[in-house]
Amino acid sequence: MVTACLAKEEPSISVVAVTPGMVETNMQRTMRSYPRDSDQMDIKTQEYFIKAHSDGLVGTTDPPASTIAWMALHVPHEISGEYLRWNDARLTQWINQSITRQNAETVRTAAGIVNVPTTTAASSN
Repeated sequence: MVTACLAKEEPSISVVAVTPGMVETNMQRTMRSYPRDSDQMDIKTQEYFIKAHSDGLVGTTDPPASTIAWMALHVPHEISGEYLRWNDARLTQWINQSITRQNAETVRTAAGIVNVPTTTAASSN
């Protein structure tokens, strides 16, 4: 809600909220390791986190962090105001296109070629 409001109030900036999903942290490990008879945590909540971990639903911090870092520099303005998962298909597409453009620019610069348009998968229809 704050993201959408800020995007409307400040249209000259891009504002996006990104959820990293459930990631392995010290807090996750602590919640899973409380003794069952502890009054520190509701047993159903603890079971939820234990099951999520055993089912492979708890990821590492690196992929979401890399996506969020990329967005800090390159967020597409057309998604301003949105709340997205770190692995949203649109973000993956923009990141891949950006990497393709950056790699093409590096190759053109190294070869001494200037002012040659780059072709990406999205624009080669």
